Amino acid sequence: MSLFDFLLWTIMGVISLRMVFLNREIEGMIGWLMFGVIILSLQLLYDGYKWQSALLYLMPIMWLLFYKLNLKSMFKIVLVSFFFISSALLVVFPTPVLDEPTGHYIVGTTRLSVMDNSRILYDEVRELPVQIWYPSDSNEDKSPARWMIDGKETTRAFASQFHLLPFMMDQLNHVKTHSYEDIVMTEGEFPIVVLSHGWSSFRNLHLNFAELLASNGYVVIALDHTYGAAMTRLQDGRVITIDNSLIDNDDVLKYADELIEAYRDDIASVINEISNLNQTHPILKNHLEEDKLALLGHSTGAGACVLYALDNDVDAIIGLDAWVEPIEIDKSLKVPNLFFRSEEWSESTNNQNLSIVTESIYEIKNGNHQDFTLVYMFSPVLELIGYTSDDSKKMQEDYVLEFLDHCLKGRTLNLNRLDEKYKDETSIKRTIPEASK
Repeated sequence: MSLFDFLLWTIMGVISLRMVFLNREIEGMIGWLMFGVIILSLQLLYDGYKWQSALLYLMPIMWLLFYKLNLKSMFKIVLVSFFFISSALLVVFPTPVLDEPTGHYIVGTTRLSVMDNSRILYDEVRELPVQIWYPSDSNEDKSPARWMIDGKETTRAFASQFHLLPFMMDQLNHVKTHSYEDIVMTEGEFPIVVLSHGWSSFRNLHLNFAELLASNGYVVIALDHTYGAAMTRLQDGRVITIDNSLIDNDDVLKYADELIEAYRDDIASVINEISNLNQTHPILKNHLEEDKLALLGHSTGAGACVLYALDNDVDAIIGLDAWVEPIEIDKSLKVPNLFFRSEEWSESTNNQNLSIVTESIYEIKNGNHQDFTLVYMFSPVLELIGYTSDDSKKMQEDYVLEFLDHCLKGRTLNLNRLDEKYKDETSIKRTIPEASK
């Protein structure tokens, strides 16, 4: 909740209290009413319209009617109802504040589209919206970029995933990140992490990893898997929402291998573009350490990372509840790897393939599949019903950074330190010697 949101809520409550319970006459309320209108105007000016506060916006009209009409008993009920309903909506559908990344670099971000002319899907060339985060030394006095950088199309597409009314996630469009668009990149070359989201998700649900790594000297390239993401915006302005036919719910595994292969090919398309970006991109040119590359993915996106890494050279792979069940796997990964599994998926048949891929798995106690995303920020209700939480977020970030610093920057790996620090949050299932990684 921003300062003006809080002030608006507070002054509306105070004025209603004075009118309803203290029975103040209008002569003694003129100053309060004017102050309330001023705060409302400032909130709309600086924060913008928020649907959760719609009833608060109507309260000045209710105040006027309260004093002009001889229906004070009814309007007392209306005023109290408006205030408490608004309070509940602001709690259930908050405008969250994103945590600041911990690294010493300022985070820059830029967007582009990768066109893979060798692939045709849905009778058109495969186009992948990409967002890149990178280290910088100055924000150039720019304002931070928005979290939902593609606007209402993103929030409304994702609202449909939760079967909510379209506008009920619009408040996320007011959330600011700690990234600045198209600022100058820090001098030097930086290792690369390709970030792949899960099915029906999108890249911004992993913003915490993107900003964390960029602030610590990495270039993070995150793609939206068109038709597999909740929403993607193409270069020509078209908005593509998820195609649920990619997975038939009556026979998921029959189609899931095709989906993961499409995700794998998307990752390959982005990786193939890295050299061109390093030669021609106005911001990234000569800043990409092309021979230092890691993959980071969640769910279907992690399964695609595994599929790519089984047959292609990468320096490291990190899987967050990697969905590898649909893949025919007959060999393990030969590259350094770090896998997390939620307790929710601990009894899944997915584990059979996962045990072939790796001998090292961290299981998060009481963890859910969505705990590897920022979905928990949408509403505290999600945690109350056991859908998600943020309890393991810091732990995930510490392990990911420690592991990548070792694999891509050659720093000493000390997972034992983190194992001890987070021993109450994870079940350690690392069975191969740390040195062999």
